[in-house]
Amino acid sequence: MATLSITPQQIDNGLLYPNFYWPAGTITYSVPDGDTLWASNYGSSEPTTGYSEFNAAQAAQFVAAIELWDSYIANSMVRVDDGATYGDIRGAFTDIADPQVGGQANAPPFQGNRSSAREGDVWIDTTRTGSGFATGTQDFQLLLHEIGHALGLKHPFETPTLPAEYDNHAYTVMSYTPADHRIIFSGGGGSIFWSQAPTADKTPMVLDIAAIQSRYGADTQTGAGSTTYAFTDADLEARQAIYDASGNDTIDLSALSRGSTLDLRPGSYSDLAYYAKADQIADTKARFPGFESFIENGFNQPGVAVYEWTRNVGIAFSTVIENAMGSAFADTIIGNSAANRIGGGLGRDVLTGGGGSDNFHGTAAALAGDRITDLSNGETITLDGSTASITAVSLASGTLTVSYRASAGGSVQSFAMTVSGGVSGVSFSGRTITFGEADRNDTFVGQAGNQTYDGGAGIDTVNYAAASGALTVDLALTGFQSVGGGFGSDRLLSIENLRGGTGSDRLSGSASANTIWGGAGNDTILGRNGADILWGEAGNDILDGGAGADRMFGGAGNDTYIVDAASDSVREDRIAGTDDGGIDLVKASVTHTLRAFVENLTLTGSGAIFGTGNALANTIIGNDAANRLYGKDGNDRLDGRAGNDLLRGGNGNDTLTGGAGADDMDGENGSDTYYVDASDTVRDRGASGIDTVIASSTFSLKGGDGIENLRLATNATSGNLTGNELGNAITAYGGNNVLLGLAGNDTIRAGAGNDTLRGGLGADRLYGEAGADTFVFAKGESLAVAGATDIIHDFTTRVDHIDLAIVSGSAAAAFYTEVKVASDSFTALKNAAEAAMSGSQRIVFVAGTTDGWLFWSTNGSDGTVEEAVRLTGRNSLAGFDRADLI
Repeated sequence: MATLSITPQQIDNGLLYPNFYWPAGTITYSVPDGDTLWASNYGSSEPTTGYSEFNAAQAAQFVAAIELWDSYIANSMVRVDDGATYGDIRGAFTDIADPQVGGQANAPPFQGNRSSAREGDVWIDTTRTGSGFATGTQDFQLLLHEIGHALGLKHPFETPTLPAEYDNHAYTVMSYTPADHRIIFSGGGGSIFWSQAPTADKTPMVLDIAAIQSRYGADTQTGAGSTTYAFTDADLEARQAIYDASGNDTIDLSALSRGSTLDLRPGSYSDLAYYAKADQIADTKARFPGFESFIENGFNQPGVAVYEWTRNVGIAFSTVIENAMGSAFADTIIGNSAANRIGGGLGRDVLTGGGGSDNFHGTAAALAGDRITDLSNGETITLDGSTASITAVSLASGTLTVSYRASAGGSVQSFAMTVSGGVSGVSFSGRTITFGEADRNDTFVGQAGNQTYDGGAGIDTVNYAAASGALTVDLALTGFQSVGGGFGSDRLLSIENLRGGTGSDRLSGSASANTIWGGAGNDTILGRNGADILWGEAGNDILDGGAGADRMFGGAGNDTYIVDAASDSVREDRIAGTDDGGIDLVKASVTHTLRAFVENLTLTGSGAIFGTGNALANTIIGNDAANRLYGKDGNDRLDGRAGNDLLRGGNGNDTLTGGAGADDMDGENGSDTYYVDASDTVRDRGASGIDTVIASSTFSLKGGDGIENLRLATNATSGNLTGNELGNAITAYGGNNVLLGLAGNDTIRAGAGNDTLRGGLGADRLYGEAGADTFVFAKGESLAVAGATDIIHDFTTRVDHIDLAIVSGSAAAAFYTEVKVASDSFTALKNAAEAAMSGSQRIVFVAGTTDGWLFWSTNGSDGTVEEAVRLTGRNSLAGFDRADLI
């Protein structure tokens, strides 16, 4: 069969309404039932009253028809409930009134702008209420036809028309014209009957798929992976088309009872299980002897073309099928531009590979008598059978004679086949015959046993994809090496490229520019010298390009890249803009910037190099030299390790660890966390976020550094902490620490140990926590103004102390008195303190209703309170003692 001679423009013009389509994204559909709502703007002319819904089996077939269309297009078609809400496309029965019309459907919105609930709805005439809409029947084709209208397809006879030779059901379900008819005889007991029916389509056909994908784009997931399309005779009683987006796919005809012509080319049609009209007549006469004339008349109705199982499987223009397996009868198989693997099966087959370096395979019985029409450089023939081996080949006058052993130690046998097509030489290894000279770009498929693969000139590949286990292959070795994976010991000469299997392989290149594919499994791939291309593919792979400007693609999985040159490239988007997945790590001994979809970076070696992140949440780790680490966007973790490093977080809530050395850290925008030692410098120039410094020892924030919080590391034994002009949260955990807030409304928590706390200026909150703590107040640091005083939250009398040396220089207890007041009013408490003050009593503890207050004056002669501190819960005179003052 030839491919269709029609242009994309002719297809679009002939099958698409030019301005009616659904917008990009999701197209919903539903099946009406008793709870269905019909929108007020549905349209008075629509058959919404008196409709009847599909039964469960009919609804399932309606959904199956929609799912077929959905499998072709980039838009996602999603079923929703039909009741209070409903889908863009709905289907039900109604009385259409025209006996010539089996159904009708409304077009999608004009230019994708939804305006009416009627858009896209499918109505089937009530004459079909008893139908099961079985796949492969005219009624199922009716569903496909009407849903095609609902998606924006038109009749091919409407202007502008489809070329007339394609206006029939073999090429489009949108046509009204049958391609041919099935003639069916039945009966027995002296009576027979015959009927005829147009040959149905069980799927949208090749031109339908081309048109709908032109409108909406192609679904890239349909048929992803390795798919086998196996046919039986019964499958071919209706026509169908194959759309497959990707993978290594096969059409299998081994179950058919008649020979076929199979054409793998995109846009082609095949005649599978071809059944000539004359053969159908003969077989029917044999079933019903005595009715020969009646049978002849049935098959020879005027103007009725009989279905001969021709054009019954089409391949979409957007589909590549790589492999084919024939039947036990005489088949003709035509390949495409891919590297096809074709087996004719038994029978005298005619095999044409087409473009690409094709492989023809079969047992000796299957290959014997076959004809291969287009052998050229790079084609191979493989003798099937794991223990078979070829002993000799000869090529003379288009006849290829093959001598072989069917099993190890068996006798030598031979078979012959016809070959043609520019064959320039022949050689064999193991079970494979290779055609062509040594200067071609060869692909050797790994075979069992000890093999030698000599690529000669050209760019040559050994493919071990069929390995049964882990491989270890080194292209730099010239002797025999045990490669594993069930292949034995092989010798690889002048081989540039290598393809691994599904195991966890170790694949190494040579001094040349290599391309190495890991396949599935957790592979380790080493490029060595040369500008290499490494593909990790599935699995958690390690990719090391070695010397040279290497390109590395990790693929799916958590991959690790070794980068040793600025010209190396690391990619996690085999399809541009699409993340291959996994959490990936680059180990770079040179300055490196992470590309999109790569998460983590570790600098290696001893050089003072730079590391830069991307928009993800990166982890970037320096080496022991003076590094510069830039997080960029995302919530990053930067770790300078040893050396005087510069760390910049960028946008996001970053964590910066300086490590050893005098490090310069700036988290920039976001709420950042810094891990520092005494030699580090910290600032935050970002316009947003609450930042925290975690110090391993004594540390002081600097004025203007933009840092809000400071705390000791939980494993620090002790350390003194000093805040800045902001409202700081200062926290320690253990040890005898000195904690100073400076300006701002600070919160200081001392933790365990005998700590010294000084809030400084501002209304501070002080927590001594465990241990005997001392709270220090300098002049002007806790003014006796409502809302401006410091608060001590956990003062314990006769354990903790308050240092008021500012009152007398020393011996503050000598200036102490106390008074109880039944009030929580700050004014009342302050007045009581001033009333109790005298020249010798300048420190007054006032026990209020809820809390205690300590008021003092550095000038007792005027009896005026200057400063105060609130002691929470100390509401009795026993809550404070003059011995608590130092």
